[in-house]
Amino acid sequence: MIASKKFLTVGTLLSLLIAHSSASSLKSLDETLSAGGFSGTLDEHVQIKSFGCLHSELINSICVYYYTREFGNKRLTQRLIITSDQNGYEGMYNVPDEPITFEHGIIKFPYDADDGALIDLSTGEIPERIFLDGESFVLFK
Repeated sequence: MIASKKFLTVGTLLSLLIAHSSASSLKSLDETLSAGGFSGTLDEHVQIKSFGCLHSELINSICVYYYTREFGNKRLTQRLIITSDQNGYEGMYNVPDEPITFEHGIIKFPYDADDGALIDLSTGEIPERIFLDGESFVLFK
């Protein structure tokens, strides 16, 4: 089951409780990120969009968020944040663009398949390294 997309400003993020792993364990996303060693900034320049969660009895529930922060001369940081019910904040990837979809554990980006257009989380495993649009990106905190 995939949860619906939600768009959050940092004000909403800091005050809204989000079910990021299961309905029975509500935790605010900012607390989850802080407890997990999130190295990004959470301020008035941040926007976070929930792309949904993958829930399965066979694997760890995983949630995906698209994080952007504008800084300097209209420069933009784009990251894909991954959380799980097992470990909380798992890490993030720098990404060149916003994903198109997150369905059945597959995150799709607007690139040619030959250049790298997918991140597969369907097995519950979070890859240390991904390949998108001809570039390699590493999971980091």
